[in-house]
Amino acid sequence: MITLRAMLTGAFFAAFFAYVAILAMNTSSPVYIASTQIAPLSYALLLGLVLLLNPFLKLIRVIRPFTVSEILIVFMMAAVSSGISIYGLTMQLVPIVGSLFYKDWNTEQSEWNRYVEPYVNEHYFLSEPGIQDAAKEYRVVLVRYEELSKVLKLADDVKAREAEVKTAEALPEPARATAVPRAERYADDAVQLWKDYVATASPPPPAADEVVKTYPAQIAEQKKIVDAHKEALRQLTDKAAVKVELFRRGLPKTMQAYPGIVPVPATIRKVTGAV
Repeated sequence: MITLRAMLTGAFFAAFFAYVAILAMNTSSPVYIASTQIAPLSYALLLGLVLLLNPFLKLIRVIRPFTVSEILIVFMMAAVSSGISIYGLTMQLVPIVGSLFYKDWNTEQSEWNRYVEPYVNEHYFLSEPGIQDAAKEYRVVLVRYEELSKVLKLADDVKAREAEVKTAEALPEPARATAVPRAERYADDAVQLWKDYVATASPPPPAADEVVKTYPAQIAEQKKIVDAHKEALRQLTDKAAVKVELFRRGLPKTMQAYPGIVPVPATIRKVTGAV
């Protein structure tokens, strides 16, 4: 049976054990209490509930002893802290915070500015305000540029294959007999690809002849827009990279990654006077 006191007790020990695990890891002589998914503190709590607390409650007869189901609830809630406090979450999450805009990983080859940045919340990472919106805008104009280039390539292919058919028809026999069917086959394939694209495009492009004439100028103009958005995003990324570099190389003595309520070696030495 799930009771309020079991939930409150479990929540308290889950938070307390997580605090103890982080505190033990950040002392001058680190102790990794939660180095695995095994929950040693939770098992100690289980023994304490069964062997110490419950017999004591039965003895004084003021507070009802914990039932088996209540003990299991407390144990399972407290055990969560061993899974998330260090290796299960914080030791994975903290490095990730400084990864998205790490200059050695976020490169032209990885293209995180296109495939990752537009889809993740910038507040989850060390970043620069507005960088996600800039990445979204860059992706939109880049997709438009690639779409225009694709249409032009298909149209160019159609016109090139048609020219090959005419060239093959002008050949003398017997070369003409083999060149024409081959050229016509390639031309049919190019026309079919063009028709397939037009059937699914929204809105459909103009005729292939019109595309060949007008799209090069549109693509050149779109390329300028893409370059402008890319440069704006790069400037924001460079600013974020400076923050990441500081985070990865080590914060100054006046700063710490953990909240102020969690003692770290520097603050411990300051309080105790240890060297």
